[in-house]
Amino acid sequence: MDLPAPLLFLAHPAVQYGLAPFLAALFTVMVLHRLRLGGLALAAAFCTAVWLTVDWTLYPLTPLRKLILIGLVTPPLGLLVDFMARESLAWRIALAALAAAASIWVHEPAPDPASLAAAVILPAWLVMSLLAMNGAPGRSSGAIVALAGGTAVCAAYGEAPVHFSGYAASLASGAGAFLLWLLGTNRKWSAGAVMRLPAATLTGLLLGGAVLQGGTPWSAALLLALVPLAARIPAPQHWALRSQVALVCLYTLAIAAAAVYTLWRPWPETAL
Repeated sequence: MDLPAPLLFLAHPAVQYGLAPFLAALFTVMVLHRLRLGGLALAAAFCTAVWLTVDWTLYPLTPLRKLILIGLVTPPLGLLVDFMARESLAWRIALAALAAAASIWVHEPAPDPASLAAAVILPAWLVMSLLAMNGAPGRSSGAIVALAGGTAVCAAYGEAPVHFSGYAASLASGAGAFLLWLLGTNRKWSAGAVMRLPAATLTGLLLGGAVLQGGTPWSAALLLALVPLAARIPAPQHWALRSQVALVCLYTLAIAAAAVYTLWRPWPETAL
């Protein structure tokens, strides 16, 4: 986007994908947390990054534009799930199926059908696992920070489009702002499906795209898929909320660090 001279700092990638999304997310959670809508912080971060980096036109529908459309549709869908209080197993399966269909729409045609199949399973699994963290905003936001941050590094490592890494970083910034608010207030403000559904869908699509288009090893993607499981490791109940969240972040960031390590020390066989 064309910017006047006083605003040229907005053209810096660190501002577009990091600082600006973080500030937008922090403002959103500060204003909306009492309405149980603080989870919109993640959507605010993503939309800020999109606004600062692309001149939006609908056609032609490139994979990037499809991904942005999905990023705009999933927050209202998550909000609907929250208002209907529908986070049962059946709903999680249905939303996971939608995420899988979205992955086919974004990534097809793919040169390797086996890799496409894995890229379809990835967002479905993340949707299932993150939506299961209902009522645990610290765990879910900590998982999203590690998952999106690891995805950003993996996408930057390969030859994926720069927006893949940047948008993953914006998701990490949004979840980080929400997590900072939780730690600052020391209260369990609701994250909701309005945060977890877009985070799971978008990180799954971005990570799958990093593998298909950027050559990211599947070993790294598979390790990152374990982040939601690491977030569910119990923390001592008698600990303060801040301590519990810090321990969860330690678990999830350790998995993300292991995934990043495999970029330089890959497994002997990473192809599917």
